[in-house]
Amino acid sequence: MDNSGIAINTEARTLSQQVRSQLLLLVGILFGAFLILQILFTAYTLDFTADRVMALDAQVLLRNINENPSHTLPRDKSFSAYKQWDDIPHTTRTLFSQPPEPGDAAEAETTLSNGQVEVIYVFHYINEASSEGLQQLFVLNRYDEQDMEAFTETFISAIVNQALWVTLLLFLALFVLISWILRKTSEPFKMLSQWAAELSHNPEQSLTPNFPIAELNDIANQLERGVADVHASNQREQQFLKHASHELRTPLAIMQASLDTLSLQVNEKSQRPVQRALRASTKMSTLTNTLLWLAHESEAPIEKVVTNPKSLCQSIIKDHEYLAEHRDIHSTLNISIPSLLIEHTLFSIVLTNLIRNAYQYSAAGDIDISITTQQLTISNPLSSHNNPTRNNTQGFGLGLQLVDRICKKLHWKLSVSQPDEHFLVTITWKDTRG
Repeated sequence: MDNSGIAINTEARTLSQQVRSQLLLLVGILFGAFLILQILFTAYTLDFTADRVMALDAQVLLRNINENPSHTLPRDKSFSAYKQWDDIPHTTRTLFSQPPEPGDAAEAETTLSNGQVEVIYVFHYINEASSEGLQQLFVLNRYDEQDMEAFTETFISAIVNQALWVTLLLFLALFVLISWILRKTSEPFKMLSQWAAELSHNPEQSLTPNFPIAELNDIANQLERGVADVHASNQREQQFLKHASHELRTPLAIMQASLDTLSLQVNEKSQRPVQRALRASTKMSTLTNTLLWLAHESEAPIEKVVTNPKSLCQSIIKDHEYLAEHRDIHSTLNISIPSLLIEHTLFSIVLTNLIRNAYQYSAAGDIDISITTQQLTISNPLSSHNNPTRNNTQGFGLGLQLVDRICKKLHWKLSVSQPDEHFLVTITWKDTRG
């Protein structure tokens, strides 16, 4: 028996959903990157602001000294200034490895006798705007570490909060703008979808596409031509089926009648081949009617008939035993029900195709056939030499394609598997008892 194709289940999203998810991901990444940059910028701003404040203090102090030479340099506990590096007290200078470069500040920490930690900043200021008077100063600022931490925390918190609100407002405006653009962009695609749905319901009606996007008009034109071609092909196929229905049934009926007449005229010795021809003609007529019924996709219900499943299986097996010649293949029937109320003709076609494929592709061993009130199971050993599925990935052969179509039409559940080097086909239907 050949294998079925592999069904691939894919979930597609709309264009709006796809772009919206990508937009949210991009906004999240940009938002995080913007916050990181803002934090780094805040730290840089804090250092730069501190340097500029110290430079401003030094500039004002140096101007006052140059304007009033008697002006004394401050020597407060928290703020002091010196003309030369060597004028700074030795205990303070030793805290720094070297004097800061002009325009730069240096930082150091020291622990006081009371256990408090003091932070000392030294700023080297040079007046480059004037060549007269005192040109440079070393400005010292002393801060308690706790005061510095409190100030820094307040400063950073204020900056980060402001940056966060600005970022949120900016990205909210950006998101609203992009959402509006996305909605405007997706509207033509929705129009195309509605147009395509209307075209599918009315393939004969001419619907001239008139979308605001030229590419969508091209797609619509191609879709309209494709639907028109398919509709014309369906019309030709339906016309062919109407003719085929008559052309096939008429000669089959003539053959059937001729064979019936012949069976009455021949002697007993010739009855056997005539009866075989009659059975073949009957099967061919049944199969033809079934194929036409499937091709027409008729919704008319098929009449259910009380069927003897065991007798039907034995008859089918007898007709196909020739396929097992020169091979050690045997069939085992496990049928516990005497009768079954089912669509006899279609059930017979399904059973015939499955048993024939089992005999044709089975390895040496037993073909197990089991029928219950709601299930048919056929299992045969796999044969790597005879089984075409080993080298053929195209799925069902013609026989199993027909089985698949019938099962879908009757809403029977068909499953194909390969457990333990066996090929297993299971068909399940509603529980119907004869």
